[in-house]
Amino acid sequence: MNFGKFQVKTAIKAGIYLLVFLFTSSTYAQQEIRICALRVDFQPDQNPLTTGDGQFIFDSSKVTPFTIDPPPHDRSYFQDQILAVHNYYQAASRSQVNISGTVFPRSQNGAYRLPQEMGFYNPNTTEEENNQQLARLFMDAITIADQDPHIVFADYDLVTIFHAGVGKDIDLGFDSTPQDLPSLYLGPDFFKAALGPDFTGITVDGGTVTINNGIILPETETQDEVEVAITGIFAANIGSYLDLYDLFSPSTKKTGIGRFGLMDIGLFNLFGLVPAIPCAYSRALLGWDIPVVLDQPGSGVLLNRFEGTGSTGTTIFRIPINSDEYYLLEYRGDNAVKMDSLYAVLAEKRSTAPTYLEVLKTYLPDEIEVSDSTGVLLKVSDYDWGLPGAGMLVWHVDESVIAEQGPLNEINDDRENRGVDLEEADGSQDIGFDYTLIEPGYRSEQGTWLDFWFSGNPAPLYKNEFSPTSSPNTRTNRVLANSQITLDNFSSNSGSQMSYSYRREYFEPGFPLRFYFKDSNSIYTDPISVKINGVAQPVIFTADDSGRVMAFTSGGEGLLVTDQYEVARLNRAERPFLSFGDQNSDSQPDILFACLKSGLIQGFLLEDRNGDLRLDTLFSKQISQNFNTPAVVHDQRFYIGTGNNQVDRFTFTGTIDSVYYFQNQVDGLTVISADELVAQTAVEGPVNFSPTVIDLNSDGLWDQVILKNRTKMTITLAGGTLYEVELPAGIVSTPAFGDADEDGFYEIFLNLSDRIYGLYYNGALVNNFPIHPYLQNDEQLIGTPLLFDLDGDQHTDILTCSSKGQIFAFNLKGRLLPGFPLSAGGKVLASPLSTDYDSDDRPELFVITTAGIVFAWQLETSASENKIWWNQSLFNYTANNFIPDFLVPETPGGTELMPAGQAYNYPNPNTGNFTILRYYLREDAQVAIKIFDLAGDLVDHFTGPGQGQIHNEVRWELKDISSGVYLCRIEAVSVREKQIRLVKILVIK
Repeated sequence: MNFGKFQVKTAIKAGIYLLVFLFTSSTYAQQEIRICALRVDFQPDQNPLTTGDGQFIFDSSKVTPFTIDPPPHDRSYFQDQILAVHNYYQAASRSQVNISGTVFPRSQNGAYRLPQEMGFYNPNTTEEENNQQLARLFMDAITIADQDPHIVFADYDLVTIFHAGVGKDIDLGFDSTPQDLPSLYLGPDFFKAALGPDFTGITVDGGTVTINNGIILPETETQDEVEVAITGIFAANIGSYLDLYDLFSPSTKKTGIGRFGLMDIGLFNLFGLVPAIPCAYSRALLGWDIPVVLDQPGSGVLLNRFEGTGSTGTTIFRIPINSDEYYLLEYRGDNAVKMDSLYAVLAEKRSTAPTYLEVLKTYLPDEIEVSDSTGVLLKVSDYDWGLPGAGMLVWHVDESVIAEQGPLNEINDDRENRGVDLEEADGSQDIGFDYTLIEPGYRSEQGTWLDFWFSGNPAPLYKNEFSPTSSPNTRTNRVLANSQITLDNFSSNSGSQMSYSYRREYFEPGFPLRFYFKDSNSIYTDPISVKINGVAQPVIFTADDSGRVMAFTSGGEGLLVTDQYEVARLNRAERPFLSFGDQNSDSQPDILFACLKSGLIQGFLLEDRNGDLRLDTLFSKQISQNFNTPAVVHDQRFYIGTGNNQVDRFTFTGTIDSVYYFQNQVDGLTVISADELVAQTAVEGPVNFSPTVIDLNSDGLWDQVILKNRTKMTITLAGGTLYEVELPAGIVSTPAFGDADEDGFYEIFLNLSDRIYGLYYNGALVNNFPIHPYLQNDEQLIGTPLLFDLDGDQHTDILTCSSKGQIFAFNLKGRLLPGFPLSAGGKVLASPLSTDYDSDDRPELFVITTAGIVFAWQLETSASENKIWWNQSLFNYTANNFIPDFLVPETPGGTELMPAGQAYNYPNPNTGNFTILRYYLREDAQVAIKIFDLAGDLVDHFTGPGQGQIHNEVRWELKDISSGVYLCRIEAVSVREKQIRLVKILVIK
């Protein structure tokens, strides 16, 4: 039955503890909830704005065998209501929650008389005033009941007020009694908001007990001849007491998950008689049902139907999407019992509609228990009879939304961005929307049987597949990244088990892995890949800001112990620089250096002792100066820049054997030889990026690239030519280098906060750069971009990561590669890393979040045939950014000195104060530039750079230039020829 809009609880929860299920294997212990139930009535009234006269209903003259929650509403009636929610929670919790209680006063028809009429406690004005008066009702009831010598509040866990009258919980259209009282759970935060921050509770039992939470419920929900049980609303408010989140939208009063769970409109299933079992997320949150993490692909994966206390085996699967998001899969409902159909058959050709109690008594008499004395429905064999059908439910959970909105208990308030969202199998996200009679979604707003996943679902868009291209799809929430997850081959929904298949493209088996079992929020060092003796596959190292060093290898196993990742702990809780040395010159590092800014350097020896790999402390040395650089390893020594304008050189045993002095503080360091150090000094900001020494222009001489501050980079060629590059946004990490366009010259690639920059050695932009990944307002790129062929087309691509865990991959034309972006979610501050760590001839990609979760993807390109230009933050594990490989320039193609199509300006049209003129020269030339207006008058003239075999750029200032079209004449003269190109420039101001 469609109730339309409904009133919902507005209490705010406090202190909700979010469980992490990814590594949880045990359930909660049994929980006892002892309820002190207080029956209260009001001063008699004749208020037309409330239902009744303020007194309990005892007249049973109109009661039939099928009346829901029939009067008399005496003590026994409420005692049975407690028994009904006990039986419900036994099923919902798999017998882990026991509810008992006592109804007061003890007399059969007694009640505590409140000092005011019912309408006083709901003035129906502002939310603030209404909440104040509801808190007043609770206080009045407790205060009066405390005078009853039979009550010892200390013996109970939860106070429930049952008041005379009807609850203001269901909107049947026009509300003729707006001062009826809403049902709700009142927690500590509710009282503080209603009564002031100093309110701590109601003191009872002679001052020994303080009550600061409880439930307000009516004697009945029946009104206007619509019979509704209070079992569902009672159970839902106990759910609030247990710290379950409400799953509807409190601001719009719209449903969030429909009929599929207790903490939404599912509490009214079968007119409140048979409230829905809490959804998979709610059950897992309380530890009643432990999800099994599915991190390996499989076909025919079996999932058992949740059957209350009789549930066996796996009833929830959890599939991680990224650090924030995951899917929960559950099999719910009984396809053999179609309650709506039974209702329709019973109602056929009748002048009055049956109640659902009549349906249950008629068709399922042996599956229910009804109190002989009160007529209250006490128990049913399946609390999912009220679901619209049966099959697999797929829940999309987003912990980032829950973390943000959970303290307000509003995790499903935004229907476009819910914390717990049902992936509706029919392909139409109808739940929580409003449709008119003529719209296709009419009567689907609370969920239908087509929202279940099962073979044979007749919905037009249903293909028995949940994938990145299906409707709905498996993309992530915030950025719609491709999760690569596909669930398909859902079986029929006729038995006690369902099956399905799971696969995940690119995902590496054994991942994600987590360094710690507890919640953490750490800053990790950029991961480093090394090949060491005693381990068949490469090992990946990182460290956190607590001084812990972690390492893992093939299959996501720990380096020293399979299921443990910590391999060393430094003497200080500080994030170290990591680097490695090779003391026996066998091309496999055997010493790990951990260098702390506070002046501590520790060395660890990696040793294979007859198959027993060990990591033992080799030395620990503290100096009086801060360390500003990693331990830069070169030729059996390591070098560290310090805060007193010097570089200390150490032996591999930790002894200083030489000191190099500089005029300024050394903030970055690269070592070419013992006699030639390149130091980054006197930087203009806290960059601490190592200089790079590399032959950029392929002349056989070493050039230098230094980042002076977050927006300035200098390129110094060996002959003394200096290029200063001003960048439009902040640099976030060290650059990467590679001959991406295969012309025999290295290009420079670096992440700015909002774009990827590519530069030639003269500071000119690489063609099609910068690349602007799609970022959110509070998101930026992080780390160093990686350079290699990701898609197997034999051309270099570029990969980068964002602070929100998006992984982007572009070709050199700036086009996003198929399958990207990927998503690690959470927060990411460390550079990504790629290596063939399992020797399958295909590189893997690794990303570490601040929660200590490592995500890994299997890439589809060949490792052996791939030129890996740059695969981690620095050139290699030595932390020495010295690139010794020389490139051979390609012979320029074509015969033109200045090729057509490679002379242009950008941006064009131009609305700023300058434009960039760009041209390619096949060989060195002298360049003269003249700019004319349309009348042929000379506007400006100047010379431009004339380097051969590279793109040249020159800036034309537009500050004093009027709007219009201009003609730019670029003349290049080499020793062999002269060539002229014309470029039209549009200036708009």
